[in-house]
Amino acid sequence: MTHSVQFLIQKVNEFKARTKEANTELKAAIEETDVYKNVFSAALEDKRYNVTEKIAKAHALKVALKHYSPPDEDAAD
Repeated sequence: MTHSVQFLIQKVNEFKARTKEANTELKAAIEETDVYKNVFSAALEDKRYNVTEKIAKAHALKVALKHYSPPDEDAAD
């Protein structure tokens, strides 16, 4: 039984590493899109709010991810 637990731990760690790599690649690709760039610059240009570059990046990433993600089937209910 210990062997199977160790195997599963190793498998999970490999998936985590692959997921981290895929997330890094996805973020880099998203940052090259017009959606990301437009939302990012709009957030920084709006002087009504004190938006930092870090916050603008996080917001632009979320908006772009939502834009490019397939529609959620549960939301239609």
